[in-house]
Amino acid sequence: MLVYSDKGLSVKSHIYNILRLSAALLTVLLLVLVQYLPEREKSILKNPDFSIDLYSETASQGKASIEWLDSHKDKWRCQHQPYKNISCGQALTLKSEVGLGIDLSGFKAIRLKMWYEGSGNRFRVFIRNFEEGISVEGDYSSTKFMSLLIKTRELNDGTLDINFSEFATAQWWAAQWDVNREDARVSVDMVQTMGIDFIDAGDHVVKIVDIIIIGDWVKPDVLYFAVLMIWLVIIVSEGVVRIYNLYRRSVRSEETIFALVHNNVKLTQEQLSLKERVGRDPLTGALNRDGLQHYLDRLSIEQGNVPLGILLLDIDYFKSINDDYGHAVGDEVLKQLVVLVVNNSRASDCFVRWGGEEFILVCPDVLNDQLFVIAEKLRCLVEFFDFCDGDEFNITVSIGAAIGLTNNIDALIKQADSRLYRAKANGRNQVNFVDPHAEY
Repeated sequence: MLVYSDKGLSVKSHIYNILRLSAALLTVLLLVLVQYLPEREKSILKNPDFSIDLYSETASQGKASIEWLDSHKDKWRCQHQPYKNISCGQALTLKSEVGLGIDLSGFKAIRLKMWYEGSGNRFRVFIRNFEEGISVEGDYSSTKFMSLLIKTRELNDGTLDINFSEFATAQWWAAQWDVNREDARVSVDMVQTMGIDFIDAGDHVVKIVDIIIIGDWVKPDVLYFAVLMIWLVIIVSEGVVRIYNLYRRSVRSEETIFALVHNNVKLTQEQLSLKERVGRDPLTGALNRDGLQHYLDRLSIEQGNVPLGILLLDIDYFKSINDDYGHAVGDEVLKQLVVLVVNNSRASDCFVRWGGEEFILVCPDVLNDQLFVIAEKLRCLVEFFDFCDGDEFNITVSIGAAIGLTNNIDALIKQADSRLYRAKANGRNQVNFVDPHAEY
């Protein structure tokens, strides 16, 4: 016997223990870091490329008035009477190089720093986004309108974080532009306008200190994926090395080779034994009688003594097919019949070539009326199926049916055979599910 040292393997194992420990520490560090990593913040109110405007809407009942209260355009006042559908507020127009909007999809929220004085109970924050395929360049009303109503009391400390997911697309916009459900979802990939307005009547004095968009420097799912990849690389590389070492050890050890060969021979014998037990008809691929017995044994173990339906099928005038078209065509008919029946049977059913042109379909756990429906369905399928594309002729089958318990299979097959004989005697191409000894 060859003698070899495990020193090299021990050293490699020690290295991988260090790598696993390092990966574990890195994983904990990253999971803690993702919880305390500062958010990514960017002010859009102070951007000189963006324009700030005040606006007020007019209705048939009247008009709201709005004006700046300082020269820096930080503070403004809105006044209007309790007229329906009138609003006034401040809009921030976001410009980009192409003039369609700014992509904010990499951010998750807005941080609003705002001071308010007045009698209003609520105010509205809105976003307008240019939608490819829907919005029309130059038509402001075609941009998707998304908004959120907020209670003024939520501005208790002058700062409010608003997630983009809290916004909702206006139903009137979805109806006006006839958009589907997917296009009506909140989107901020091409934002043109962002603003704040009041729809409650009264005197509103507002100072917007800043509008900040908030996001993550590294998205948690990206971080988790990176951790997963680190572990995957360590595990795969260690696995490859270990497999290689096992291979080297197997090459060196005659005993290991002998054991592997012995096991391989044993597995091959078991596979051959299993194939012999399963037993399939070499021509059609259907189970043979040995295969049927194996199926019944397994069914008895798994389900016990369950109701069992037996359909014994025989091709009508099959000898004439062999005589007129040759045995090769006859063999092809048998193959196509098996495919047709198997494709139109239940997964739990078992189709067996019983001998010659006779076949048995075993249907576990069925009732009388169900078995008759299955038999009649198969009979019709065969009758109207074009067998052998080159010759295009039809065949028919006669079927004898019986139903009973699993432990009485021989009697069931005998009963189905008697009813098959009666079906042929009555003119073929039919299903017989009646006791042939009954009086009529």
